[in-house]
Amino acid sequence: MLNYENQYSKEGKLMYLSVPGSSSNSPVDCRTSSLKIFIAALENALTAELLRNLSFGCVNSVSSGCHTDMDFQLFQQSGRFICQELATMPQTAAASFLTLRQAGQDCEQRLLQLTGGVNTQKGLLFLVLFLWQAWVSNTSWAALSEHISNFAQDLQKDYVQMPYSRSSLSHLAGLADIRHLPLTGFRPLLNTVKLYLQSDWSDLQLTLYLIATTDDTTTFKRGGLEKLRYVQQTAGQILLLTAEEQIKAAEDLNNYYLSNNLSSGGVADLFSLTKCLAELKDQWL
Repeated sequence: MLNYENQYSKEGKLMYLSVPGSSSNSPVDCRTSSLKIFIAALENALTAELLRNLSFGCVNSVSSGCHTDMDFQLFQQSGRFICQELATMPQTAAASFLTLRQAGQDCEQRLLQLTGGVNTQKGLLFLVLFLWQAWVSNTSWAALSEHISNFAQDLQKDYVQMPYSRSSLSHLAGLADIRHLPLTGFRPLLNTVKLYLQSDWSDLQLTLYLIATTDDTTTFKRGGLEKLRYVQQTAGQILLLTAEEQIKAAEDLNNYYLSNNLSSGGVADLFSLTKCLAELKDQWL
């Protein structure tokens, strides 16, 4: 069980919070009174991601997929660690992009120490920190996209300052890399959340939609652009089938990932964030 006691008053509420650029400098209201709500939603989402029957090259409860250095237990530990870090992260980290980046880099180093240097969920950590910042700075759901987009603008500099990072190389290849998401204010992700809530998708259907619409840089790194486009096109076609036909076709696509040593790691992160935001939407301001 995570220990949140030092984060709250005796009434279980967050203390006063004043963050430059936030939509409010008043005490966090009853709806956002507890960071436990955010952490619980993230924990539920990370669990759901690991329990998917078909993981398309990623780790799940029955297989390590295409990852010889990872397993289910390691991902459980990684997810719990990230939730613990977010639960105890100083609220001063939300004050600016630079303070959040530094806190994130420190957290990333501790995560790598935990996993013995294995990159389990660095991408997830990078993305969820923007949502954590918006939550603790009391940003409304209506203002969420604009807030994140404005807050993340310094990421543009990374394409020049870190030209050989995976994200920058993916960007040069014409892909919507991981920095694209916060720079656009998470608009693609928020649109996915809306569709997910409206369509009552299964976890498999949500995964297929994300494969079809995501420029997954993990898949790109392992298989190149041609295989990335193939799995995107195939997933989109599977979604047009009947529910019964989807299962068999999805199993074939899952086998394609395994036989070609591909992994949908970026999709897995977006799956978790979609489930997390879907649970939080009605509790957000």
